[in-house]
Amino acid sequence: MLAKLGKQVEFLPENGKGKGVPDVRFDNATWDIKSINKANESTIRAYIKDARKADNVMFYAESDKYNDVLNAVIRESGRFRGMGRLSELPDVYCMDESGILKLLWKK
Repeated sequence: MLAKLGKQVEFLPENGKGKGVPDVRFDNATWDIKSINKANESTIRAYIKDARKADNVMFYAESDKYNDVLNAVIRESGRFRGMGRLSELPDVYCMDESGILKLLWKK
């Protein structure tokens, strides 16, 4: 989908542990990409927390998960704000099955 949108995507190497590095680089930024077809809000919150290693996190779902992602972002931003670590959160995007990328959180 990203290539169809004219993006040149660089896949980044895995570190062998499954965590610790972003998945791809495009638009001069690193991205962690998560498929959330079966994820609930709690799982999405954990994904946001894990994605702090990247500049951005993109959630993709074949069904409408916009509200779950938005609620997770609101709760995680509140939690990190309370700890004084709000700047650690990545920018959060949600992509639907039609390829539309929506920005939900910007630091």
